[in-house]
Formats: sequence, structure tokens, C-alpha cells
Amino acid sequence: MTADDDPHETAGHRIEVFSAPSDAPRVRWVTDLISAGFFVALLLLLILVAGNGSTFDSNTLDYVVTLPGWLLWLCQAAYVVGVVYAIGLLVGVGLFARGRKELLGDMLLAAVLAVGTVLALTWLIDERWPEFAFFDLDQTRETFPAFFVTTAAAIQAASSPWLSAPMRKIGWTLILTAVGASVIGGVTTVSDALGGLLVGLIAAAIVRYVLGTSAGLPSTGRIRADLTQLGVSVDALHYFDEQPKVGAVLEGTSSDGRPLFTSVLGRDSWSTRRWTRWWREAWYQDQGSQYGSNPRQQIEHESLALLVAKDRGAPVPDLVATGVSAHGDAMLVTDLFDHTLADVSVDDIDDAMLDALWGALDALHTAGVSHGALDGIHVWFDSSGEPMLMGFTESAIHPSDEQMNDDVAAMLVMTTLAVGADRAIDAARRAKSDDELTAMLPLLQTHALNARLRHHVKQQKLKMKDLRSQVATAIDVDEPPLEQLTRVTWKSLLKTAFALFLGYGIIGALLDADWDTILTTLSDARWSLVLLALVLATLTNVTDSMGISAVTPKPVPIGITTLEQFSIDFIQLAIPGQAAQVATNSRYFQKFGMSTVTSVTTGTITALMSFAMQILLLVLAILVGVGSIDLSSLQGDGGVLELVVVVVGVLIGVLAVVLLVPTWRNWVWSKVQTPLSQVRAGFAMLKDPTTTIKLIGTSVGEQILYGAAFAVCVLAMGGSVSLGEAIFINISVSLLTGLMPGGGAGVAEAGMAAGLTAVGVDQDVAVAAVLVYRIVSNYLPLTWGYASFRWLTKNDYL
Repeated sequence: MTADDDPHETAGHRIEVFSAPSDAPRVRWVTDLISAGFFVALLLLLILVAGNGSTFDSNTLDYVVTLPGWLLWLCQAAYVVGVVYAIGLLVGVGLFARGRKELLGDMLLAAVLAVGTVLALTWLIDERWPEFAFFDLDQTRETFPAFFVTTAAAIQAASSPWLSAPMRKIGWTLILTAVGASVIGGVTTVSDALGGLLVGLIAAAIVRYVLGTSAGLPSTGRIRADLTQLGVSVDALHYFDEQPKVGAVLEGTSSDGRPLFTSVLGRDSWSTRRWTRWWREAWYQDQGSQYGSNPRQQIEHESLALLVAKDRGAPVPDLVATGVSAHGDAMLVTDLFDHTLADVSVDDIDDAMLDALWGALDALHTAGVSHGALDGIHVWFDSSGEPMLMGFTESAIHPSDEQMNDDVAAMLVMTTLAVGADRAIDAARRAKSDDELTAMLPLLQTHALNARLRHHVKQQKLKMKDLRSQVATAIDVDEPPLEQLTRVTWKSLLKTAFALFLGYGIIGALLDADWDTILTTLSDARWSLVLLALVLATLTNVTDSMGISAVTPKPVPIGITTLEQFSIDFIQLAIPGQAAQVATNSRYFQKFGMSTVTSVTTGTITALMSFAMQILLLVLAILVGVGSIDLSSLQGDGGVLELVVVVVGVLIGVLAVVLLVPTWRNWVWSKVQTPLSQVRAGFAMLKDPTTTIKLIGTSVGEQILYGAAFAVCVLAMGGSVSLGEAIFINISVSLLTGLMPGGGAGVAEAGMAAGLTAVGVDQDVAVAAVLVYRIVSNYLPLTWGYASFRWLTKNDYL
């Protein structure tokens, strides 16, 4: 789209309703599909907990009748305003918005889908048709979900990508206020209002994903007006054919004929919304997310990197203008050059050009700046054929050795894609010493590259393993080995099954369990609480991934790291608990280009911190919860005390033999010497207080989530246990079974059931609660752990 044919020229300060021209192309966002799944999960949880009404709903209605009449009237008026706004938006787009028939169709389809879902749910749950709360608002409607809340939310959510950011904020303020006001005003209940909001969001998200939405990119007329505000007058301006995932890039010509390159992070762009930024940061860890979450911060960082590099003689373009316009668009304008490396044919790339590329990178590093996103479209050539580096979104000032090695690896891969491995390696050896290339070798991993370069590697089917081997051979060094993972076999599965059988035999022997009563307890369970326990136990993988991300010297995407933590649940079938965690983490980090030493050290320090926090929480649970943790039942003829004494005696005996027999002592020392050195190196990562606090917080959070899930399972079976007691029992058993394959399957169940009976829980309830807890925390996760392991292996993350 050029400036000449843009019908949406921005004039003055008129109010902008829409985010982009009516003829803007549609795009699909995976975040819409993820949003739909997330909202469906919340809706199912809401139906389980309160679909047929809840105590909280009735208590809220009892409270509402005590409110003053003027407040009730005000809330009911706010509810009506929100509903009328949504209907008015639909009618306004249909009658007054020229060329917006597709948007009108999206809104109508979302509304129809939402209404159909309301009819179905109301009939299935309440066996009646929905009540329409619009007139006579003093009468509370209690059908799930609330009809008009659903419709209003669906219309607003379907139109949001097409509306300007101010209009989106106004709309959502009115809709969300209406949702809250419908409850406070006694129009409907909390559950019905939340259900209506969720159904509306689900319907709109499905429509947006199926049909696509506007990307929210500003028109060239608006960008030209923005540039004028920044003191840049342009005669021609148009979008590049290939656009980045976040923001937009344009080329044009200034009034004096100067070619210009413009990067824009638009105020209304759907790619800059918070949910999309979170998704890209969690899954890709790119697009400058580490330098701030708002467009101004990202543009200012890129501008600073350009100025520093230019001032110190690096081959980068001149910065023409930068800033945020009155419309809220963050913009950066530089010189534009003739062509990119991607435009050059392989026959025209000679050794002199390759040397010039490496020279440009060396000059950038000498200037104290790393690029972070080198690829074929970020290397330009001026009229004399000299390379210029552009696109500094991922750059770093005063970079670490690893960040500079990232650039070296990217340059090698980029030139390999252009001219082949042999010529690319020869050029790299002319530019870099063998020691420098050796330090770069671990970074020759697919997932250590930036997103665009990864795409080209897959597209051209370049095998990174072969390239890594070729480089290692050329410089005569050994290729960095990857941490080996033990595969889950039928033998390990049979061992786990036998341990389970043995464990349940122990439960029956120690506790004299009545399995008929246990089955009755299970049938009477509150399954909504079991679902809550499943959510709490599953969230521990998120805390683990956050802790790992805190200590890694190179950013890793939290989303994929969470999948890696899920896979550990499956791998533990073959490898004892902490060993599985360290081995899997180490191999995973190596796939992101971290050295073997760094990978193993990072994995070890996270496991060590988790162990330390278990001990700390165990002590705190005893000291703080001394009045609630009753251990008196461990005495007498219960048999548990004897078991503890035997276990402790065996451990002391083994330790004595190891210390007294030289052969055994030397063997044990040979096994622990390397881990101890890794632990010492790992403590260097904890010198940063922020890193230490994050790691401690996530480790403590994990144990609290497990304890809460355990306590909720006991509550679901009709028993009661304090959080301190649940944490104490869970950690105690975890420490005892941590060295057993399969997470101590069977033995863990016996220990936890004994612990619950020791603190006063009925035996049948204790056994039932432990069975359910182990299912939601250990056995169900094997399903998505296996799926995660297969996906990670297929995509070369493990």
C-alpha cells in the first residue's frame, strides 16, 4: 500500500475508531487459539465449582439486598450502559462504518455463537431457557451463564483487533464494569456473570482464529504524519513485502531524495498487545522482550545501540530520527541502503565479500555492541558494496563473551546458508582464531539461533550437527558432547509397577486399610477440589521453569522450558528423581548453545537449591507448626517408628562402611568429586541477589504448591490437614524417595498415608487422599510428560 492510494490519510487530531485501513489483510494469531483453550478450561472449572449455584453466590445476593438503593440503581445503570454500548457498536459498524462489512460479519458470528452456547449450557445445567436481564432489573436472574453479559463480551472481543487502542480501552472498561455492576446491582450472580464473560470471550476467540483479524498496522498516511511530527518529511512510503513478527518496517524517500528505512511499533498493532508479547517471550524469547515490555523502551534501546556503534566506528546506518508520535506509535528512522545479503546470488558472493562481512562483525564487537539477530535481511550493502548491519532489536551494549559468540555462530550459519559450509568455515578461520571458534562451537545448535535464522536453517534443511562436526574437524578439536539421557524401557516400567504393588502392600500391612471403605470414600469425593489439586500440582512445572530461567546465563523461553519440566516426570521412570532433573536440564541447556560445564552446573545448582529449600521448609514446618503437627501417634505399636529406626540404622551403617573401607571410599569420592566441583561453580551464579531471590522464591513456591495440592486432596476426601502438616509430610516422603526410580512409586504412597494417620486423619480417608494426590501429582503428569518428551525430542530440544 503506497501513500498515494491510502484512503485513510491522518488529518489533525481527529478521533480514530479503527486501527487499520478497511482493506488491511487478515492474519491469524495462535494466541487467539490459546486464549480460547484457556477460557474453556476456566469455564469447565466454574461449571464444576458453581454451575448449579454456590454458597458464595447466595452470600453475595444476601449482601446485595443490604446495599443502599442509590448504589443499586447506579450499578444497574452501569450494566445497562455496557450492554447498550455493545449493541450500539454492532449497529454503528453496520450503518456508519464504510467498507467494514467483514468486521460486522465477525461481530454477528461471535454473537450468534455466544447466544447458541448460552442456550445449550442453560438447558444442560438448569433444564430451562435463559432469562433476559434487561428490564425489571430488581429481579435477579439466576441462569448460567448470564445472557446479555455473554453477548456484550462476544461483540467487544470480536471487534477488538479492528479498533484503535483508545477505543479498545473504552469498550473493555464499559464491558468489564457492566460485568461487575451486574453482580453488585443484583442483576445476576457472580457465577452467572463470570460464566457469561468466559463464554463471550471463547466465542470471539474462536471466530478471530478461524477467520483471522486485522494486524492493526497503521496506514502509511498515518505513519507519514507521525514522521512529520518527528521532523522527517517523506514523499514516498510503503511497506516491505516481508514483515517481522512484531511491529512493521517500511521504506521510503524523504523530500530531499534521501532513502529512508522506518521501523514502527504501532500503538494499535495486535502484535504489541500484552498477551502477544508474553506469548512470544515465553515461547521464543526474542523481539527485544528482555529490554522492556513497551514499545518506547524497545525503540530507545535500539536507538542507543545504533548511536554507540556508530560513534565507535562500526558499519551501521545513521540514525535520522527516533521517538513516539502523538498517536502513540514508536518509530525509528535510519538510512536505507541498496540491497540485502538475501538479494545477492551465490555466484556474486566472493571471498572478499565474506571477509568484509566478518570484518563488519568484528568492528561491531570492537565498538562494544553485539547484534543478537544476524540474518540475511539485517545485512545490507551500500552503493560501493560495503556491508552495513541493521536491525538492532536484540542488541546488547557491553556484551558478554557468550553474546558475542552468539553473533559469531549466527554469522557462520548465515554464510553457510549463502555459500555452503566449506567456504563459510574457511572465511570464519580467516577472521577468527581457532580458540575463538572453539568457544563458539557449543552455540552451533538450532535453538541457539535467532528466530528468523532458525526458520532459514529448517527451510534449507541445514543439519547443524554436521556443521558442528565440520568446524570441529577443521580446527582439530573434539565436538562438544551432549548429555546422554537414559531411555524409559519396559524394564523400568515393570520396576515401577512392582514398586506400586509393593507400596500398596505396605499400606495394607501398616495401616490395616479397608479397601471397600476406601472405594466408598473415593466415590463420595468432591471432584471439583480434585481438579483444583491437579491445577496446583501442574503449576509446579511453571515455578520450576521460572527458577531455571533465572539462573541460566542465556535466556531460554519459559513456555518450552515448562514443557521440558513436564518431560522430567516421564524421564524419572528410568532415572532417579534429582538425577533425572540434572541430566534433562543439562541436555536441554546444551541445545540452546550453552557449554557442557555451564549446562551441568546450572542443572546442578537448581536441583541443589530445591533440596535446600525442602530442608528449610521441613524445619519451618516443625518449628512454626509444632502445635499442629502431632507426632505422638508415631510411638507405641503403630510400626512406623520401627520402620524409621530401621531406615536410619541402614543409612548410618552404609556411611560407616564407606568411610572405613578405602576401596569403597575412593569409589564414592570419584562419583561425587565432579558434582561437588559443579556445585562450587554453581554458587558463582548466586552472587546476584536478584537471581538468588528468584531461585529461592520459585523453589519455595514449588513446595508450597505441592503441599497445597496434597492438603486439597485430603479435603476432597472429607478429611482435614493444615498446610504446614501437608508440607511436612510431602517433603519428608519426597526426601526419602528421591533416589528411587519412578519417584519412589509405592513407597511414597505408604509413607504419605502413614504421615496422614500420624497427624490424626482417618486411615481410610488418608489412603484415599494419597491415592488421588499421587494420581494428580505423579501419574497423570506422565501422560503430558510423555507427550512433552516426544515433542521436545522431535523438535531437537532434547
